[in-house]
Amino acid sequence: MWFDERVRTTPARLSARLLLFGLWALAKYNSLLLHVWQPNEYSDTYYYFLQAQHAATTGGGLAVMTPEYPTPAAALLMIPRWLGGTGPGYDTYRWNFLVLVVGIDAAFALLLALRAGAGGVLAWTFYETLAGRLALLRFDVVPAVLAATALLLIFEKRDAAASPFVVLGAAIKLWPALLLPLTWADRRGRRRALAVGVLSTAAVLVASIAAAGTARLTSPLTYQRDRGLQIESVAATGPLLARLTDPAVSIFWSTWNAYEFAGPGVTEALRLADVLFLAGGVALVALFVRWFARGADLDAVAYLALFAIVAFMVGSKALSPQYLLWLAAPAAVVLGRLDSLPTRLDAVAAALTASWVGVLVALTAYVYPLHYDDILNAAALRPVEVLAARNVLLVGFAVWTGVVAWRLSRNTPARMAEPDVHVDRARRARTT
Repeated sequence: MWFDERVRTTPARLSARLLLFGLWALAKYNSLLLHVWQPNEYSDTYYYFLQAQHAATTGGGLAVMTPEYPTPAAALLMIPRWLGGTGPGYDTYRWNFLVLVVGIDAAFALLLALRAGAGGVLAWTFYETLAGRLALLRFDVVPAVLAATALLLIFEKRDAAASPFVVLGAAIKLWPALLLPLTWADRRGRRRALAVGVLSTAAVLVASIAAAGTARLTSPLTYQRDRGLQIESVAATGPLLARLTDPAVSIFWSTWNAYEFAGPGVTEALRLADVLFLAGGVALVALFVRWFARGADLDAVAYLALFAIVAFMVGSKALSPQYLLWLAAPAAVVLGRLDSLPTRLDAVAAALTASWVGVLVALTAYVYPLHYDDILNAAALRPVEVLAARNVLLVGFAVWTGVVAWRLSRNTPARMAEPDVHVDRARRARTT
């Protein structure tokens, strides 16, 4: 397995990896200082606090807490309140939220440092630094690192151990469920991974029903179904550009807690979102079928995961800036594999993939929070152009990851019968 050389590490290598983790910790502290403490920023934690306050004071509990998210996500957002005792204030809730989210993030960064190459930690540090408060005051980093942890375990051929991480990620934000077929990569352990996934799903469902009832299970789906066209979504690129010259296209704050478009072209854009979502789903099914038919080669796993995520994002009518973290965590895993890839072409593809995600995160950070008001007020052309370019690059990234996943799935099942073939090929590549 490609991780074996990293597990049997020397004290010097271990020290180097811990230094990388220290670099991540230093960057994280700097982000906290610049984006949270100095400006006294609350961002979405203020909304979470109000929701937790409402759930506690009305007696509704998790049944009325953040209906747009699954029940386990609501429980996650209640933890900072529970940690603060009875009726914590804004500052206490935010502090507890940061301890929770940064703690989970730190566990992933340490895992990258110990189990992947240096590029993985450096990439994750870079992505999160670019993302700023999106990685601190929103909780999307949690499902992102759970999904990426599952990928790390799949590459170690520990599919059964990966299944609960995928299920837990899907319990917090639904999209990691798309990665569940990847936990069936190892033919010999497929039944066990499937059984663990079923048991994990059942446990989450039982706990969710016990905590908030059956009606709460479907609220995230109905919430997303009824939403309008969020201004950052790929399908909204047309209205975004049209608004520059057509005053009939307007932006308003919707009941779904998002800025959405209204006016000419919005209905067509919503249909486009449905088409993109359907096309992405069909393409993902085709990729999975080809992957399984050709032996479920591990080389394609990360790109299948990235395609599944970006296809979901491209087809979403409610794309938010923090969604880019969903791509960032798996991309860090891709770069962490760099030293173990069998060919130079694979290494170039991994580097290009990681760089592409870096550009996407940077463009998103430019839009939000730096120039978001300029878009809302139609005060400047450049932020609109940057957001439109980001959306085009997001579609391009979907095509890229789909093509790479297709190419890497061309291999024969014989390769899966040789557990160390990746490491052996990498060693040969380094000596030639």
